[in-house]
This record gives sequence, C-alpha cells and structure tokens, in this order.
Amino acid sequence: MKFTTISVGLIATLSSANAGLVNLGSDQCAFNISNQLLNIVHLGKGQGNSAQCSNATGSAGGILAGFAGFSTQNGDALQVVEQFQKTAKYSGEFDSLLSTLKQCAADVSGATQGLEGYCDAWTKASVNPDFYASQVQVATAKYQVPTDKLIGELGIVNSLTKSILYDTALLDGVTD
Repeated sequence: MKFTTISVGLIATLSSANAGLVNLGSDQCAFNISNQLLNIVHLGKGQGNSAQCSNATGSAGGILAGFAGFSTQNGDALQVVEQFQKTAKYSGEFDSLLSTLKQCAADVSGATQGLEGYCDAWTKASVNPDFYASQVQVATAKYQVPTDKLIGELGIVNSLTKSILYDTALLDGVTD
C-alpha cells in the first residue's frame, strides 16, 4: 500500500505528538470524519450526500459524485454504477453513459465531454436505496478495508491519525 511521503511523514509526526490523546472513536467514525473533511475541501460543506454531483475542483478531474466524491477520472464512479447495475432495482439511469464512463476510467481522464446528463442520472439514482448501498460497498472495499489493513499493520490507535490515512486514501487512492 502506498501513500505519499508527505502523508507518511505527517502521520508519523501526528502519531508522536498526539500519543497521549484518547482514542475518540471507532475506525468507522474516523472514516466518516474523513468523508466530511473531503466534502469541505471539494464542496465547501461538511455534509456530503449520496446525491451530490459536480465538476471536480483543484487537482481532481472529471466529475465527483456521491458521499465519498466518487470520480469519473479514477474509475470509482464507474465501480459504483457497475455495482448498482447488478441490483434488482437498477432502472437504466446510466446506460447511455457507460461507454464514456469506461473510457474516462481507462484513460484516467478528467474530461467531461460525453458525460452530459451524468449528474442528472446520479441524482435520479440517489433516491434508490440500492444505489446508496452500492456507494457504501465501493467506498468500503476500495478505501476503508485497505486503509484498515495499513492501520492494523502500523499499530495506529489515534483517531486523528486514522482520519488522515482515510482522507489520503479517499483523495489519492490506495495501491498495493
């Protein structure tokens, strides 16, 4: 699993500096805090929701959507859509966008051409509980589980440090 050198240095510093702090919650709590921080950075508000959808800002490209800022550029938005397609309640919201989503993910492209109507489809799908469940499944598998593994390997118990790792995973991805 790889994180940037700056992130690892910051984590080491915070772990040492905050060693005496009480662990403020579970790993799920730290993961949720990281989602809120990500939403503040990209959307200017702390509470994200499964329906939000907008063009990315800053270093991110493409379109960010959902509670974890799933991106059309890195392919996690495509993973959510593909997971949603497997459910009984999928009603075709993304069918016309699938080939473009796949191309953006394959090219790691921040282009939004061909994705007109994507946010409308995302918003429409967001009222479906299966779509929210698909977002949770992708976020858990792609970001939380690998980060939990690293947290365990490093023996991290501090909630702030855990939150920084989750935030780094959500923003930059996790690789083995």
